[in-house]
Amino acid sequence: MRVFIFTLSILLVDQLSKQWVLAADELPWWLIDGQVGFRLSFNEGVAFSVPITGWWVISINILIICGLLFYFSQYIKSSLFSHTVQALVIGGALGNLVDRFTEGAVVDFIQIYWYPIFNLADMFVFVGVGLMVFFYKKLEV
Repeated sequence: MRVFIFTLSILLVDQLSKQWVLAADELPWWLIDGQVGFRLSFNEGVAFSVPITGWWVISINILIICGLLFYFSQYIKSSLFSHTVQALVIGGALGNLVDRFTEGAVVDFIQIYWYPIFNLADMFVFVGVGLMVFFYKKLEV
């Protein structure tokens, strides 16, 4: 139950941030002129705008989410830490999947220097996977 609540929280935070950006009148908005700030972008491709679009991306996302759910249920022990890691990865993946259904593309809006524009869901997945890799032995069954 804890994983479900954490995942919904991650998904909600991601979707609220995207709705805020979509409703913003004054974009781009820069914290550091032209370098760090918020700039709306729609990513129809996969990570780093690799040009794979349409139902392929949605199908791949759904398969990855199902694979992760199976892996987590079979091989990861139950703890607050593992539930947090699971929620970050699954919630972030679901956030971008929701965008593909509702907007036709992933809503990206965080610009940091030359790095590709990203969103909170991307950050959640990145942090979750990073924690999985770094603390893998603590997550094992």
